[in-house]
Amino acid sequence: MMANSMITVKGIPEQTPKATESGDVVLLFRISTNQPSSNKHVSSASSLYCKVIIGKNLWKKVSKEVNKTTYYMINGIPTVNVTSKGLPFLTVQCIDIKAVNGLVEDENSPGSFKFPGELPDGTEALVPITSIIIPEKINEPKTAKVKAFKYFKKHGTFNKPIVVKRDTMTLVSGYEIYLLAKDLNIKSVPVSFNLTTGAKIKDEYITVRLPWYKPEEVTEINVKDIVLTEDIHLNVQNFTFGINLKEILSNGSIKIPVAVRPIEGGKYSLVTGAARYFAAKILDIEKIPAVITDMSREEFVEARLFKIKKVKLPSSDSRSNKRVKAKKGKSKIPTGIEGETPLADIKVPAAFARTRPRPEKLAETIEYYKKHGKFDKPVVIRGDSNLLVDGYKRYVAAKELGLNSIWTVKID
Repeated sequence: MMANSMITVKGIPEQTPKATESGDVVLLFRISTNQPSSNKHVSSASSLYCKVIIGKNLWKKVSKEVNKTTYYMINGIPTVNVTSKGLPFLTVQCIDIKAVNGLVEDENSPGSFKFPGELPDGTEALVPITSIIIPEKINEPKTAKVKAFKYFKKHGTFNKPIVVKRDTMTLVSGYEIYLLAKDLNIKSVPVSFNLTTGAKIKDEYITVRLPWYKPEEVTEINVKDIVLTEDIHLNVQNFTFGINLKEILSNGSIKIPVAVRPIEGGKYSLVTGAARYFAAKILDIEKIPAVITDMSREEFVEARLFKIKKVKLPSSDSRSNKRVKAKKGKSKIPTGIEGETPLADIKVPAAFARTRPRPEKLAETIEYYKKHGKFDKPVVIRGDSNLLVDGYKRYVAAKELGLNSIWTVKID
């Protein structure tokens, strides 16, 4: 007996839940181990079985959510036992249980899972969780972790990316999301790169997310011809829009394309762009811009959505968290704090939203970005509210390019 000890059991059980005569429920988990054993019945790559007993009142909390692929996170009190053949097994009396659905196992890493949902706004890359360095003496954000878990259960994704330093991959913020991903055994996680922290280096670079489509690839197809076949779209229970429905309604169209794959009967399977697809359905938009591909969602995400490049910044104008001032006769950048701001966080005044930049000027701005990997000037926003003050043309161009964030200067 392990007196006064606690254990956490995580994973998908070997069998469906079994009810006992008392109304309790038993789950059986198998834990692989590579530890050598002196027992002749136990191989060097054996399995330790764990039987979890869940009281009927605790089971009621999750019973309605359970299916064959439910992932459990269970805390309980363990007892070590041995079978008549000398095989070890654990019995765990559950004291707390959480259940999650919709996780997709990574076939290249058994026991691990792929990132399951739509990537949160501001995501710049999907990276192995093992590549993130956690600073020393960092406290576990218990309340924030509970909120992150509730959001994940409701929406099937994280509410924001983990923020890391681009040069060292050291965590800056989002520790609760990192911990949740570890609990869920998710192999790769969404990150954004912090441009306003860390020591200045001789040659400073920013990571630029490249446009995932070319204008000549885009065609229009009927929304009614698009069907959902991917598990990530079929299993979603709740959905959060990362786009402005009011803006789409006022424009009468969707600008950024979805990606689709041809299937039988003249239909198309949605590959990516669920928010835009659902927006078109809700607002009764007949046609939607689309890029047609023969790739699966997983192949498309890997090949197209996260192509990035490093762009060197001028050494005389590094984008750190210090205040910058315009140099006389050389720069028109106003005094403020430079950095990257997610487009979704920028508030556009009604006076700007009612207009649109001239097409030829907008085309020039987009072409400049494609050639140089950045805009010629930052967008100016208010530091307290992220209200756009100047640079609406560059803001619109960023949205046309499918960027998640943009170079900004925050002023008082």
